[in-house]
Amino acid sequence: MNKCLKITLIIVGVLVGVILLDTIQALVFNNNPIIGTQTKCMSKQGLFVTTYHCDNGKNITKFKNSTCNTEDVCGIKLEELENIHKIVDSKLEEYEKTNGKKYSNVAATGVDQNLNKVVITLVNNSKEEQKWFRENIYDSKYIAFEQGGPYTIFSNGVSLAVKLNTITNEGATFILKNHTDDEYWYGPEYHIEKKEDGKWKEIDTLTGDPLTWNAIAYTLKANEEKELYIDWSTSYGKLSYGEYRLVKNAFREKDRPIDESKKLNLYAEFKIPVNVVAGTGNTIKVKKTTLQNTNKFNEYLKRDGITIYFASNILEVYYNDVKKDMTLKYFIENVNQTTDDSIKEISRYLERKEIYKDGGSAVYRSKEYDITLVKCNNMSGNKDVYIGDYNLNTDGITMCSR
Repeated sequence: MNKCLKITLIIVGVLVGVILLDTIQALVFNNNPIIGTQTKCMSKQGLFVTTYHCDNGKNITKFKNSTCNTEDVCGIKLEELENIHKIVDSKLEEYEKTNGKKYSNVAATGVDQNLNKVVITLVNNSKEEQKWFRENIYDSKYIAFEQGGPYTIFSNGVSLAVKLNTITNEGATFILKNHTDDEYWYGPEYHIEKKEDGKWKEIDTLTGDPLTWNAIAYTLKANEEKELYIDWSTSYGKLSYGEYRLVKNAFREKDRPIDESKKLNLYAEFKIPVNVVAGTGNTIKVKKTTLQNTNKFNEYLKRDGITIYFASNILEVYYNDVKKDMTLKYFIENVNQTTDDSIKEISRYLERKEIYKDGGSAVYRSKEYDITLVKCNNMSGNKDVYIGDYNLNTDGITMCSR
């Protein structure tokens, strides 16, 4: 083999290796191929792969094909999904007006940004019922179905269940029914639990303190059914995506005087779909760099005696009210009266995970939005806010002691 041929083979081998490595890194990390051309349809085409640039900031890399199908890969915009959601709800209302009754097989509807679908929760989630829904209510490739309800759990002849089509993340209507010939009593008391790792755990209130109630008792007569609207937003805030249950107590009239052993525990399970927000489509978006979170912070905004810091891998935080995305800075300076009010509004969409005995500093997280928010409130008067991604290390929240 002559020298020129060897050199040619080496060059070809290197080029093939570079192309293969470029293809692999694009597929594994959803990066743009280094060797490629930017197209007019929000994608960059390499020799073997195409990376699609989605509106939510994510890149998705797939093996190359002949069509420009960024929408099929990434899905449609959130506001278009919200529009489909509104159409579905209006079609359900139209069905009720036409037939004089609700389509009772629907437990809930909502938008799931992760799936990029409008999710319809069906009590009977069979293929036949899915087909019926598409043919009689509404059909779209952006509709997905999931199993849900009916969530009726009996306790010695008394049941508590969520009423279909009433669930928002601020409240729901529940049906309390006496299936016996005895008279029962119940009060306004309730608490909410969330299923985590297969176990039910009582969630924290907004204040961190147990709920307090007036000593009132209501009658539930023999075979009577009552509807109870529970607005939990003032006690727990807006619930995030997940499985929950409302817990109430009741007792039988003839069991007086009442002690704890004679109380009935009543449970009503329900599910909050992703991004179901009462009356709005408000969401939070976090724009990050590819850097690892180092827990180093940069000052983002100073206002009203509060300084907001972003972790070094956070570029921007957006608050979306369906109509438009607002930067956190714009939201604070133009929408709410104070910085503290704005942070409280953002916190309502997150779950409070920890509260510290330094005066009340708290950690809020959301895996769905990939965000951690540390709201300082220590004895030294530190009211600053630190924002990072979901994996931000908050052990001891030392940043609040600065």
